[in-house]
Amino acid sequence: MEGRLGLNAYEKEAIVAAIRPFAGQKVRISSTLGETEAKEYALDFVDALEAAGWDHFGDNGIIFAQRDSDPIGIELYVHQVNKRQGENSPALQALLKALKDLNLIGEPGVKMNGQVPSGEIELAIGSKPPP
Repeated sequence: MEGRLGLNAYEKEAIVAAIRPFAGQKVRISSTLGETEAKEYALDFVDALEAAGWDHFGDNGIIFAQRDSDPIGIELYVHQVNKRQGENSPALQALLKALKDLNLIGEPGVKMNGQVPSGEIELAIGSKPPP
């Protein structure tokens, strides 16, 4: 669709290839309520996660919410327990590396959120950052 921001075919393929070995990983997707661009960007990630066999809990795994500060681009969250254990999840590391290689995520890369169940990943998606 002309003028639409989102993942391009190369980005989707790169993400799928990187995370497919970890099929079954549970991931929740959150996006900004009322932001059409962020919603479309999030739906692109749904396609990539499904192609890789990751479990985003179907329609229940996409959370649209208001935030104190909306992300630009992508933020990854894990439970404090996982963060303290050095983020040793190979699935998390593969996703983080793919996003960094594609310049889709900045530092620190992974943040803590006690609302994310242990062993799961939250992918918070805002508007796509400018190139």
